[in-house]
Amino acid sequence: MSIDRTILLLKNIHYSYGKQSVLENISCEIKKGDFVGIVGQNGSGKSTLIKIILNLLQQNIGDIRLFEKSTKNFNEWWRIGYVPQNISISNMYFPATVEEVMSLGLLSKKDFSRRITKEDKMNIKLKLTQFNILDLKNKLIGALSGGQLQRVFLAKALLLDPDFLILDEPASALDTATRKEFFSYLQDENQKRRMTILFVTHDMSHIADSANKLMFLDKKVLFYGSFKQFCISPQMTKFFGKEAQHSICHQHIDHEHH
Repeated sequence: MSIDRTILLLKNIHYSYGKQSVLENISCEIKKGDFVGIVGQNGSGKSTLIKIILNLLQQNIGDIRLFEKSTKNFNEWWRIGYVPQNISISNMYFPATVEEVMSLGLLSKKDFSRRITKEDKMNIKLKLTQFNILDLKNKLIGALSGGQLQRVFLAKALLLDPDFLILDEPASALDTATRKEFFSYLQDENQKRRMTILFVTHDMSHIADSANKLMFLDKKVLFYGSFKQFCISPQMTKFFGKEAQHSICHQHIDHEHH
């Protein structure tokens, strides 16, 4: 029986902004094929943790390993797909179309010819169609709305076929139907290809329906395990109160498939 490789390892991560403590003693392990949802109240450090994992912020204390390599020496960022929570293009006349932005993403993965092939163009078309934005293909990226930008960058991240996909509130600007299709697609990628996925959400149903692990963050990791374990966790009972915990779990427990 093969042992799944560790994709992300966090050891005793601390982060402060000035005198304000944001993250305290964060430790967890994510293995290949895990589908992990991070939840927590506003200000609990969710987006900060994502930025630290991606080396966009530097932790004060602690060690981070991606694909068993320290982020200090890690140079395989093309293996990671990332979509931030808020995407904005300050210059509406930025001289690149949606198709060109998608193509630039592919070029980061090519080693030799650095040319976009007919197959690449077909894959771009398929991804844009999947997110119902094929009609935006020739529009300038800076002229898009926030919701349209989010769809483009989700499509771009998935186009690269990453080993590890990191998403910060990925469904916030999607309508209900597209949101459902998106999470269904992530489930397929996770199950068929064992793509490792880490996503931040405020909607517990996304975790109950799709993820196999839940991390509840409140500056510290108060809980890390399955949704069913969350529902019987004494720590979560203490945090939410028994009635609120029961309400959360009763609403979503029937949907969990793991």
